[in-house]
Amino acid sequence: MPGTSDEMVSLLQELVRIDKVSPPGNNYPECEQVIRKTMQSLGCDARLVEVPPEHFEGIMRAMRLPIPESGLLPRVNVFARKEGSRAGKVVHFTGHFDVVPPGEGWTVDSFGGVLRDDRVYGRGRTDQKSGIAASLFAIEAIRRAGLKLPGAVEQSATVDEEYVGDTGLGYLVERGHIGRGKQDYVVITECLDVDGICLGHRGALFFALRTTGRVGHGCMPHLAVNAVDKMVSVMGAIAAELRPKIESRISQQPIMPEGSRRSSITPIWIDGSAREQPGATIAALCTSFWNRWFNPEESIDEVRKEIVDVLEILKKRDLDLSLEMVEHFSVEPVLVPADNELVKTCQEEIRSVLGRESHLLLSPGFDDQRFVVLNGKIDTCILHGPGVLSMAHAPDEYVPVDDLVNAAKIMALSTLDLLGADGQGGIAPGGLPAAQQGRKSRLGDTGFEPVTSTV
Repeated sequence: MPGTSDEMVSLLQELVRIDKVSPPGNNYPECEQVIRKTMQSLGCDARLVEVPPEHFEGIMRAMRLPIPESGLLPRVNVFARKEGSRAGKVVHFTGHFDVVPPGEGWTVDSFGGVLRDDRVYGRGRTDQKSGIAASLFAIEAIRRAGLKLPGAVEQSATVDEEYVGDTGLGYLVERGHIGRGKQDYVVITECLDVDGICLGHRGALFFALRTTGRVGHGCMPHLAVNAVDKMVSVMGAIAAELRPKIESRISQQPIMPEGSRRSSITPIWIDGSAREQPGATIAALCTSFWNRWFNPEESIDEVRKEIVDVLEILKKRDLDLSLEMVEHFSVEPVLVPADNELVKTCQEEIRSVLGRESHLLLSPGFDDQRFVVLNGKIDTCILHGPGVLSMAHAPDEYVPVDDLVNAAKIMALSTLDLLGADGQGGIAPGGLPAAQQGRKSRLGDTGFEPVTSTV
């Protein structure tokens, strides 16, 4: 009979084998059915939370994203709850099941779920379906150990974190499923290494710059206004005058990798409108797209004003410059207190399970934590999971089975610490007087056996 570790690996393999690339959002209903059935088989009350198509379309239009001619694929999230033996605190685990496209460079099937050399391979196995599998079987291991929790444990599996996010965890928060007064602790099971605890993320402003000129023939440039030339001048001025000022700001927070502690402004692409025209046509329109990443020490209002002020100066310098800024998307930074109960508990159990200290960090990008902390007003929210940060979005993406099992142990023990336990073992609500090693041994004996499958 397979043990908890084998079941956890098998679920991860099954999820990896479903193509859930976002965009466009392939096979979400198929994936959520697998997750919901697993939740139900483990004793959870699991239900679907569907996003109305018109709601999704409104988000797409607000973010100036194109609507496919074929229409939008369905967006479905899963929300589950397992009641405790009585009323108490609530722990919520959440992870996203959508993935980025596989890309090139794979030596194994990107949707094969191959288990080899104690690693599970496949797109999304670290980012971040391994976290979903770990959290589900962490709570199941508690049940199999004969321990009853006096508080409830919730689990959600969400869509579109790799795309817009507002239809996934953001939608659950918006609709009141998650928020202050409903959950006491939220753990997002993202891939920031098994010994890492993420306290937040940087902010971002995505925007386009557009220069407008007058079309003309390449042999008579004096009769045209070259929009590409104008854009090159703008980009040069930003690089020479604004970028050095921005990059001089280095955060004191533990953003990883360290190079991302420096604020940045980066052109992502440039497009001249005459690129499809005959080779002698001067472009009358040019667009460049930019990322401005900023640290918790900055605010979105300051970031936005700084850019606008520079653009106004450029327009005063060149009276023929027709320049427009179009904002596409913005996110405020997130930073939760490092001394809150959830952080301290997770630190203790990482030390207990791994035999080494944890490390605190902030994500260089943004993620679903913003919805819980900024919109849901829950600051006892961290990111912790089994995924390998350096393998996120990479070819031959994998998660070590040991990391998967250890993350599940950390989640199980942390849940016991936060909620307490009734029943066997003399464990009282609100704490665990039994020795750390005793709890570890009990969970291991009842569920987290070595993986025997070689599929």
